[in-house]
Amino acid sequence: MLIRLLTGVIALFLLLLPSGRLAAQNAQPSESELKAAFLYNFAKFVAWPQNDSAGRDSLFIIGIIGDNPFQGLLKEAVEGNSIRSREVRVMAVDNIDSLSNCQVLFVSSSEKDDYAGIIGAVADQPVLTVGEDEDFSDAGGIIAFYIRDNRVRFRIDVEAAAAADLNISSKLLKLAELR
Repeated sequence: MLIRLLTGVIALFLLLLPSGRLAAQNAQPSESELKAAFLYNFAKFVAWPQNDSAGRDSLFIIGIIGDNPFQGLLKEAVEGNSIRSREVRVMAVDNIDSLSNCQVLFVSSSEKDDYAGIIGAVADQPVLTVGEDEDFSDAGGIIAFYIRDNRVRFRIDVEAAAAADLNISSKLLKLAELR
């Protein structure tokens, strides 16, 4: 039952991507395509605080720190679309001072040695941190991707989300392994 539900949700996430670009490319999406689809759609199931300093007219930034596993795929799929009435931009983040400008921060496994420093830099900010391996949640990240049974899965640390003042929808929590 859970596997059928997860498969359905993955298909739904892929279909929800702007213009279905990722879903239309192949019948079997790659790991990077799935992660890109999840990353974009995670933002749709998270509520940021009302006092978020970014105004309604500002950009919704999905930042990527470290090696970019999406190779432009995420940027092509989401830019020009909106989340929470804000235009989405995907940006490479190359210094720790820029991290708090992001609403979603994808932390590549290439930054594994600095997970704690990166997470610490946004600890008091409403930033949804997403990493690409299981160790990320052990370091305090909010969402961690992992592979099990040849499927992309994710773990959510609800305490880390609450500490960042982010409210994650119960619909998303039902699909995740909770920590």
